[in-house]
Amino acid sequence: MRNTHTEKSNMFLSRYSTCILSGPKMPAMFPIPVKMLLKICSASLKSTALKKIHEKLTRVAVIIVAYNQRELALACLKHVTRLEYPADRLDIIVVDNNSGDGTPQAVRDRYPTAVVLEMGENLGYAGGNNAGMEYALEQGADWVLILNQDVVVAPDMLSPLLAAAKHEPRVGFLGPKVYHLEEPHRLQSAGIVLDSCLRSHQRGQGELDVGQFESIAECDALAGCALFTSRPMIERIGMLDLRFFMYHEEMDWCLRARAAGLRQPVRGRKQIPHLRGGGRCERDHAPAQ
Repeated sequence: MRNTHTEKSNMFLSRYSTCILSGPKMPAMFPIPVKMLLKICSASLKSTALKKIHEKLTRVAVIIVAYNQRELALACLKHVTRLEYPADRLDIIVVDNNSGDGTPQAVRDRYPTAVVLEMGENLGYAGGNNAGMEYALEQGADWVLILNQDVVVAPDMLSPLLAAAKHEPRVGFLGPKVYHLEEPHRLQSAGIVLDSCLRSHQRGQGELDVGQFESIAECDALAGCALFTSRPMIERIGMLDLRFFMYHEEMDWCLRARAAGLRQPVRGRKQIPHLRGGGRCERDHAPAQ
């Protein structure tokens, strides 16, 4: 039986309020207890070793989980297929969570180079993306970009993310700034921070972007509508926790990376518009104070 939202919230709070970990100092926004619980729980790989690995990774897989929103998925793919990246090193994977609106065939007809994985049931955000990542890694992907079906990406989005990741080998996840589709200069998220009760807050939510989040900044977690990460990171901390199904799973994933000594920067100069109310970036996060 699927967990209720309250049960999943309690599971999330239980996991991150009872574990006592040890390691590097956390951002000043954290109170003392949370600083303790999100520190390294195992020995980290040396930065030099990770840097050498990152320099060799070039194949990127874009994963889009689709569910009963055919036109949104097609619109997302329209922009993803225009990404400025070598086609022979870019895999586009659509995971369909048992849609009843003809999404799989529509994607195959419109974008024949995209791989469509049809699930026999709705596996949620976690299960759908895990299926996509498993396939991507089997095909040799070095980097994974998880996108919601209701986002629009800029053609030059990938290069800055790759450059930032290769420059900082201890990155767990990278993400762009996210904007409202109907208000392209109004922020939806510039990363997520946690308060003393582990409640999540979107940095800059609802603010006009006047350059206040232009530089790369580290956050506690990133919005699940656009997450960029590497094969070594996935192999190190594992994939999304299926118990969450939908809600809190991307937060849990980012915090597990933090616990392993990895970072979650927001790449300030790249953005993606996100349809208001169409997905995950604003669903349960309050504006940052």
